[in-house]
Amino acid sequence: MAFQVRTSSLVWLGIGAVMFGVAIWLTGMVTRLEPDPIATNTYRPDKMPFQMAAVFTGQPVDPDAGYEYTVSYADSGRPGLANLTFFVSPADAPIILLGSRTDPPECYLVDNFFADDPPRSASIGADILDDSPNNQKVYRLRPVWPDAGAWQQIVRCYAPSLARYESFTSRVADFFFNDLPPPDAENAYVVPRLLYRFSGIVQARDLSFRGGIELQEGRDARETSRFLEANAMMSVQWEQAGRQSLRDTLLIIIGTLIGIGVTVMIEAIKPYLDALEKPRAPSNVANVQPPSAAIPPQPDPPPATREPPSSA
Repeated sequence: MAFQVRTSSLVWLGIGAVMFGVAIWLTGMVTRLEPDPIATNTYRPDKMPFQMAAVFTGQPVDPDAGYEYTVSYADSGRPGLANLTFFVSPADAPIILLGSRTDPPECYLVDNFFADDPPRSASIGADILDDSPNNQKVYRLRPVWPDAGAWQQIVRCYAPSLARYESFTSRVADFFFNDLPPPDAENAYVVPRLLYRFSGIVQARDLSFRGGIELQEGRDARETSRFLEANAMMSVQWEQAGRQSLRDTLLIIIGTLIGIGVTVMIEAIKPYLDALEKPRAPSNVANVQPPSAAIPPQPDPPPATREPPSSA
């Protein structure tokens, strides 16, 4: 049996194909996983470099008995930039080394951790150093401390963010405490370890760490902090709450698109299904006998009567 192609069916088929195509594309976007370059041994420093940081001082520092050098990593509120805030002791005459793959970092002295973002003070100048093993530039910060005898000074830096998406909802940032040669003879002692804090990441949930040293029991912010020793690496992974909400919304949209696609596909093939269900006409009309008409029963004739003879 030959079917005639209907224009309306082609339109419905096209709409259904578009709905399924968009649903497949969204599904791939939501379920895509990026391989871990460290675990798969496919790490390339020129593609996914570590965030490098180090602190050198003019005298040896005992991290267990003296000042605890800290780095707070957070979102900067500026697209493409991360906020790295260093807590240092001016009495040790520290020099900060900070890596950046592209643009140089912007660094400022701030009075307290809750200072304006970005700060209103003048930017700290930075000398550039080469770090060939990691294919990124390393900048040396030499702040002029307003009070060399102060217990603590805060240096806030904005550097290009190196955090990457490992899945649709999870992000990963890699850190490297590079034990570079001393920047000069006056600051020849590297701080043995840095305390990294990640509580400032906006909408971060379920932080997990690969590498680093876990804090002791009872320490504040133990679940969101790690020690990183010199010449060691650490990766931090977290779930982005905003992306989780977006994923749930996209899953609803995907289900709706599939439902619409199925509906329009059925509408496209419905005329052909209806044609298959129609009864066939008889192949030989001449052999078909019309139904015989019913003959009504005839009444019985009346009985014959004899007339009497006439008398003459």
